Amino acid sequence: MTTVSWNCGAEGETDDEGIRKLRVRQQRNFLTTLFVSQGTPMLLGGDERSRTQDGNNNCWCQDSELSWYDWSEDPDAS
Repeated sequence: MTTVSWNCGAEGETDDEGIRKLRVRQQRNFLTTLFVSQGTPMLLGGDERSRTQDGNNNCWCQDSELSWYDWSEDPDAS
């Protein structure tokens, strides 16, 4: 099975402001597409705040910061 993904040219977190802005714009585009589609919109807790699992697709078996949710306010959140 082939996974198709695109990370805007940088793997993981980056200090490049252009890449960060592009990722935020893509996030808004995907959320807009979800909300205007037919059916019930379903979000994973944290999708609206750019929560990441660093590429791990099964964090249920992890008891570490990878699967924990940080409830503190993110100063970079827009």
